[in-house]
Order: sequence, then structure tokens, then C-alpha cells
Amino acid sequence: MHIEGLVLQGREHAKTMISLDPRPLASRLDRLPCGVYFGWASPSSSALGDTEVQKAVIRISRLPADCSGEHEANEQTTVSVQMFEHDSPRGVSADCGERFRIILLGFVRPEVAEEDLVQGLADVAISCSQLEDPQLIKHREDEFLSQGLVPL
Repeated sequence: MHIEGLVLQGREHAKTMISLDPRPLASRLDRLPCGVYFGWASPSSSALGDTEVQKAVIRISRLPADCSGEHEANEQTTVSVQMFEHDSPRGVSADCGERFRIILLGFVRPEVAEEDLVQGLADVAISCSQLEDPQLIKHREDEFLSQGLVPL
């Protein structure tokens, strides 16, 4: 599934994770189960360096945690993207309002209210491993991810 959204929280939020504005994506995201997905992702600028398209772990959630760790069902879906290079977190240089493109290729697991570090690391390992499959690697070259990117 191809998804294009606007960065809601970028540099100031976290260097390895961005959030996309879910409102324009609502009709497409409502068809998907909440959980962890993997795929390829690219911001609309060349700020990442020589290779804009990177492995990504995408979390689609309706259970964001508040500061106390409590979870409340959220009527609005949240979309968080973490990009990886050589299976290590990569800083994402994306500003609020910047376009961001994702190709969702697979489902890792359903959403859980209490996610721990071990589960998060397992999600990354599974995602990065799956994206090495030759049938999935070819999606990295999909025109959708490079449309409108600024050449270096």
C-alpha cells in the first residue's frame, strides 16, 4: 500500500521517529488493523544524504500512551515511522509539513497497550530481515518513493 502524508512531528519530536498527520489518511488507515508494519520510506527532500529511501518500521496505533504510561483509546489513528540504515536507527531529517512517502509491505504484529524495549527491538529485527527478501527489496526502487525528491 502506498501512503503519502505530511510530517506532523519531525526534528523537534525525535531524531529517529517521525509522526504523520493521520487526518488526510483516515479513510485508508481505517481499513488496516492497528499494529506494526514494515516497508520502505522516503521524505520529499534530499536531507537524508546519498540514499533517501530507507527501511522503515511503521506503527499504526489507536492507543497512544500519555506521560503517566496510561493508555486510552484514541478515536484518531496515529502513524509513527522509524527509518533504518544497515539495520540501525537512522536520524530522520524531516520538518513539520514536509511530505513523506511510505510503501507498506508487511505486517509484523498487532498493536499492544504495553510495548517494551525487547518487543520494539524484535519488531526492528523482523522488519529489517523481511526487507532483505529479493521480492521486497525491489520495492525500494518504486517510482512512488522518488517522485518529487530533490536530486543531490
